[in-house]
Amino acid sequence: MHGRHSARRGRTRGALSGSKGTAAATVMDLGRKFDSFRKQNRRHAPIPAELRAAVVRALRQGADRGELRRTCRLSGTQIERWSAEAANMASSSASGLEAARVFSVVDDQPNSEARATAPVGSEPLELRLGPWFVRIHLAQC
Repeated sequence: MHGRHSARRGRTRGALSGSKGTAAATVMDLGRKFDSFRKQNRRHAPIPAELRAAVVRALRQGADRGELRRTCRLSGTQIERWSAEAANMASSSASGLEAARVFSVVDDQPNSEARATAPVGSEPLELRLGPWFVRIHLAQC
């Protein structure tokens, strides 16, 4: 048992030279980030896109997949899915497609009286895009 652990430690020290050392340091840093995330969130909480992207980046920089799985406590399926999603995003951005952007909508001055007395659907809906706007209202049939 002692020999097996010392061999593992020797392998880790050897991996810390050159670019493999950078990849190993990246994996250790990711492990700390995943531990922190798991401490702050409930079990089975969705893993944020930033952490997913960091895993994919680490793989592209030469991190060992098995070490990444063990250190960050991830499944092989998760890593495969995230890598595939990143590849799909890269191909869609290369083809000129932009990701959708979501803007919050806030009224300048909420008009709660008008909403309380008006029937549902009677107020028009307006979408403003720079100098342009689109107004939608319920058709009277």
